[in-house]
Amino acid sequence: MGQSSTSKQAEQIQLSTAQSQLGLEQQYAQMAQDYLSYAKNLEQPFVSRNMALTSGSPTAAISAAGPQLGQIAQAGQAAKENIYNTVAPGAGRDVALSQLPMQTYSQQAGYLNNLVNSAFGNLAQLGSAQQGVGLNLAGAGISSGGLSTQSAGQVAQTEQQKKASTMDFVGSLINAAGSAAGGGAFGHL
Repeated sequence: MGQSSTSKQAEQIQLSTAQSQLGLEQQYAQMAQDYLSYAKNLEQPFVSRNMALTSGSPTAAISAAGPQLGQIAQAGQAAKENIYNTVAPGAGRDVALSQLPMQTYSQQAGYLNNLVNSAFGNLAQLGSAQQGVGLNLAGAGISSGGLSTQSAGQVAQTEQQKKASTMDFVGSLINAAGSAAGGGAFGHL
């Protein structure tokens, strides 16, 4: 009776472990979903900006780069004021002032060109990173599921062993009874 009680306790522990691992697997899956949702929310402005830059629409690209383009324009305005304050009136000042808008536009165009060219790589890198995170989370979920399946398998194996042991015991009794009955019958003959 003690061995049967110990076997039941071991079975209960294994079953409890399997259920705990399944619960952990479900929590892990929920955490993964929460993480992906959180990451998506954080990345959305980055994605939107890069999508606007790669859209092919000049208006969308300029709008996406607006704050930085505005800073370049403000720097151009500050340079203009600096020229007025530091260069004496005359041909030198006129040449510097005439070249300033071209320099400002050139800086803005260069900046915008760099942004557009890097946007494609940024989106590809983000997609690759997301894929890697997804694969890691899926692998962890599969691993966790494997552990709960393994524990459930151990419970089933213990149950099979218990049944086999019982069948062996019953078989031994039947065999012994048959031998005793057969020996008695042969003894009378």
